[in-house]
Amino acid sequence: MERFGPNDDTGNYFCYTSEYEGRKCSGVVLYDIDKETAYSIYDVVDLENDFISNCVLSEDSVIFDVENGKEKTRFRYDIEHQALEEVEDEEEVYDKYTYFGPPTFELDDGRKVGIDKESEDNELYFIDDSNRRSEISELSELNLKHAAVFANSFYLSDGRLYGITTSVKGDKYKKGHLVDLRNIENDDIQGEVLFSFNIETQDAEVLCNKKGGASRIIGYDEGEVYIFENNKVYKNELSTQKRSYSMSLRLLKKMI
Repeated sequence: MERFGPNDDTGNYFCYTSEYEGRKCSGVVLYDIDKETAYSIYDVVDLENDFISNCVLSEDSVIFDVENGKEKTRFRYDIEHQALEEVEDEEEVYDKYTYFGPPTFELDDGRKVGIDKESEDNELYFIDDSNRRSEISELSELNLKHAAVFANSFYLSDGRLYGITTSVKGDKYKKGHLVDLRNIENDDIQGEVLFSFNIETQDAEVLCNKKGGASRIIGYDEGEVYIFENNKVYKNELSTQKRSYSMSLRLLKKMI
């Protein structure tokens, strides 16, 4: 695996590009979270020249681009009908994964809150319903200088925000701009942090802190963190630190 989605954190799938015979970004894989099964949905025809340049899970489809240095072709894979088709180059497909402002969330009582981060600062900030910014001090000691916050990396549950921040190496970070994770490879990643934030008490807790890009945080559910490492998916129980094997991506099932 070389690159993740972006993915819809509320869905039952995530997608990523894969490596074959030493060629990076040579295939597209769809992972079914409920079935804990990965499916290969596309392999490039020309390993020497073709590569996957974008891969996005958008509602009920996987949309990706295949390039060869001269031209780009966009494909859409319909998950329900397991159908692959060539489509027009619609840039708006990626718009909802581009960060134009702090992620905001509406609480059950109608209040709107958010998370923000300034370019090249270590600090993350909580924005309350009065638009007041408060530093999340529990995260200030982490190396988040070259990290960005994206709305699709956070979700709200039972009064707590759960989020993942991904930090990249300095040469991949553009000053004053946020990092587009679609074009960041694992070797470019400094680390990822999964944390939770209590909106009422404004206390934060680091749930998982991974260094480098060899291990990727791909999910969290009721005290269990899902980690992708060495072409395998593991489940870590935070309370016991017990780690269990979920599946190997060598066991791909062909869908086309």
